[in-house]
Amino acid sequence: MCPIKKLAYLFLTFNINSYAQELNSNKIILSLDLEKAMDIAEKNSSEVKLTNTELQNFNSLHTLSFFKLGPSLSAQASTNWYPNQNSNYNSSSPDRKADASISLEQPITGLWQNAYKVSELSSKTDSASFDLKGAKIKARTEGAQTFINTQQAYNDLEIKKAAFEYSTLLYKETSILFETGDETKDKIDLLLSQANAAKSEIAYENAKNEFQNKVADLKKALNLNEYVSIQIKNEDKSNWEKQENKIPELNTLLNQGQKNRSEIKSLDSKIKATNSNIAYQNFNFLPTASIVSSYSNSESFGNNSNTIDPNTGTFSSGNDLSFGLKLSWTIWDSGISLSNRIESLNELEKNKINKDKKLIDITNEVINAFNNLKTSILILPQSKLAAEVLEQAYKLSKIKYKTGNLTASELIKTQNEFINSKIELSKLRSDIDNNWIKLQAAIGKNPISSDKR
Repeated sequence: MCPIKKLAYLFLTFNINSYAQELNSNKIILSLDLEKAMDIAEKNSSEVKLTNTELQNFNSLHTLSFFKLGPSLSAQASTNWYPNQNSNYNSSSPDRKADASISLEQPITGLWQNAYKVSELSSKTDSASFDLKGAKIKARTEGAQTFINTQQAYNDLEIKKAAFEYSTLLYKETSILFETGDETKDKIDLLLSQANAAKSEIAYENAKNEFQNKVADLKKALNLNEYVSIQIKNEDKSNWEKQENKIPELNTLLNQGQKNRSEIKSLDSKIKATNSNIAYQNFNFLPTASIVSSYSNSESFGNNSNTIDPNTGTFSSGNDLSFGLKLSWTIWDSGISLSNRIESLNELEKNKINKDKKLIDITNEVINAFNNLKTSILILPQSKLAAEVLEQAYKLSKIKYKTGNLTASELIKTQNEFINSKIELSKLRSDIDNNWIKLQAAIGKNPISSDKR
């Protein structure tokens, strides 16, 4: 290799290694459990952030609405020049005129009307706060479910990895025994053990791919970037089993769901806001009254009159202060007020219908989550027993196979049954945790891994 090419090769190799080391140094290792996953999901949720922004907006509008109950203050000023007045026969005409005024208007009927606007914005603020709570519950629920599914995929990966390692070892042992002429191992045993090793490898590779996909889904659900490396622990118990939670009665859960769900509270607040808006719009059909007061000043300036003040150059000046009562009535506005009122009435009916529909949906959610959780907990002891029994049978089968008292097909059958029982138990535990999270969300509670928190 020529010196120039060698130097270029060394330079590129150094840069690539430096870049790889920089990437590795930027990697953040994140060890997750269920509670931490839910907290991160809530913190990083875009929907939570958007809903919080909307809440802050309504808070500001609600605060500003109180100013409508007070008076309005306005001021205006003008100056006019009259350049042709110097040649005018009327020597008393001014060259320039200045006017200034300030007005104060305090609504009378507007106090009552704007009180409804304050009430409307107060209800909208309450609705936004309930929407924020609902967004947090949704983010935590989705984060928890994605984490539980990822953890199950990791458990499956560990199970299939162990199965692949043993199947490979079994094939090697069978091959050695067959090649050495062991009478207990025939060609069928060799072929079956070889096929089993190949199938186990396929299952293991598929499990690795499934786990990687679940990790990607988890990063997306938690809004984590590519520099974060997630660590998942292999759990032998569900969070439910660890915390020893208890399920309340179904009727209690149904009452809690209809009473505590943020969606129902949000719709109730929206109904109140719409009623206040309708009351506000009713004033558009009535006359309005307000107290007005104004102060004005007018001054004229010129050089053509002997009556000008020699010190100020003022030709004439005047100050006026007035008080009064202002009445106005929009008799016809081309149906704009009526159209707005009809739209508000339509929105009110929609909110009422949505509330009734949501109550039915909540009842269905609670019942489904309750029944699924109860059934999963009920069959958990039998599933654990089946896995334990099949594990013992699998251990005995391996011993009998080595002594020649069991064929390869019989051992492989026992192995597959044991693996399936472990996977089913892992899935059942994931279902228990998933249904527990769903049940908490269904009754309007912030999902947590333990009810003792």
